[in-house]
Amino acid sequence: MLWFILTVSNSRFFVSSFGELNKFHLQFSFTELICLGAAVGNHYGDISHIERKVVNSAVKKRQNEFSTGRWLAHHALADFGIDQFDLLPGNGGQPKWPCNIVGSITHTQTYAAVAVTTHANYRAIGIDLESVERLDRTLNPKILLPNEQVHYKDIDATLIFSAKESCYKLLYPLVGEFIDFLDIEIQLNETKNAFSACYRGQHQLNCIIDRAEGQYLKFNDYWLTCITLRSNM
Repeated sequence: MLWFILTVSNSRFFVSSFGELNKFHLQFSFTELICLGAAVGNHYGDISHIERKVVNSAVKKRQNEFSTGRWLAHHALADFGIDQFDLLPGNGGQPKWPCNIVGSITHTQTYAAVAVTTHANYRAIGIDLESVERLDRTLNPKILLPNEQVHYKDIDATLIFSAKESCYKLLYPLVGEFIDFLDIEIQLNETKNAFSACYRGQHQLNCIIDRAEGQYLKFNDYWLTCITLRSNM
């Protein structure tokens, strides 16, 4: 099993990888947040029978992706003293976490990752994982605002796509509303591997994303983005 792990050390995240993954490091400014990742594999037997029912009739690929995400989530929850919790999907497909927990799950065909913390630290989290250059340039007008297309013309648009996916994953559990990619504008800080978001749509409750803080990293031809909203915001 291949792992990449983000752990808190002196209020910073140090990212490391093991096994066949090349070693990499990146510091995040998030605190009190557990993020775990692994190669997608068969963890069907590592999740509860109630969780298995969610994907009982799914193809093997979907079962592996789902079970790896839940398996990682259970490891993260255990660090907060929570065992034997059935992590089921809500109406919008988002995981329904324990009442004192916020979290997010993402996966590709190759890797899965989770980010988990408590309500005492953060109101919401969004995490997303995408393969580099996944987004076809012909789709840019559906994902990027006109000024983003100009400003980020030399940047892989998949990174902006992933940042907006993370924003949606943060917002939906709070607001319960689907949003369009063009409702969110992303501002990258390439020096700090950070990003912020600004809501450009019509529903004012989503403007809370303007106060969120995002970070991103690139490893093994994948983008990993994470955005958080602190509890005191």
